[in-house]
Formats: sequence, C-alpha cells, structure tokens
Amino acid sequence: MERKQLYKDIVERAESVRKLLSMNKSRFSRRIGMKPQSYNNFTGAQGSKPNLELIYGLVNEYKVNPRWLLNGVGEMFYATPPEKTDDNIRSSRQLRKSKKRHIQNRGVV
Repeated sequence: MERKQLYKDIVERAESVRKLLSMNKSRFSRRIGMKPQSYNNFTGAQGSKPNLELIYGLVNEYKVNPRWLLNGVGEMFYATPPEKTDDNIRSSRQLRKSKKRHIQNRGVV
C-alpha cells in the first residue's frame, strides 16, 4: 500500500473514533493532548502525516486498538470506550492538573 494512502486511512480511522464519540474536533483534539490546529492539519486540506502524538493520544485516552488504527485489523477499541459524560471530562482535567502540580512541586518543570 502506498504510504500516502496509509496516512489517509489512519486519519480517517481517527475521525471515525471522534464521530462515534460525538465530539467536535476542538474538544477531541484537546482530550488526546493536541492543539486543535494540529489535529486540523491532519484532517483538513493540508493532509499532514499522522504523528506519534495523535496515535498515542487515541490509544491512551480512548483505548483505541493500535492495530486497528494502523492497519484496520481487529476491533476499534481494545477496551470499552470511555463514556461521553461531563464527569469524565472534569475528572480527566483534575487528574492532569494534579499531575502537573505534583511535577512542579518536585522541581521537574
């Protein structure tokens, strides 16, 4: 398979996840740790190659099966997908803030 088509397929699968979760691009991209503009570079006319940040974010945040994401083989999720609730979003934000404070207190950042 041509690489350009492979990249396009990965981005299409990422968009399938976003649409299944009924999220807009901005909210979805932030949840996977990306700036909305970066995500738009993948999905828009620019057609940027998917990077590790996108792949890791999808696998880590949404439990997307990496084999499915890269090759289209297997189930979309390797675990039950997260619920689309505001409570999950708030708790995820609180966890990130807590981790950031912990790292800052240790003098790492």
